[in-house]
Amino acid sequence: MSDDSNKCSMESCEGELGPDALVFEHNGQPAGGVCNNCLGDAKALRVLFKKTDDNQYLPVDVAHINNPF
Repeated sequence: MSDDSNKCSMESCEGELGPDALVFEHNGQPAGGVCNNCLGDAKALRVLFKKTDDNQYLPVDVAHINNPF
């Protein structure tokens, strides 16, 4: 993964992932995550992944969903 492997994947956040972060992996490799601050009291998240040229899936859009059901 890129140098930003420890950064939150939310577009508006520059925070780092901590021990309470939601972390995404693909083939056992870090693929992004959402820091505890951005998780807040979220009921649901929508995560869109994009396949890179080296067949790694990375999050390109992460958003809160207010009414998931």
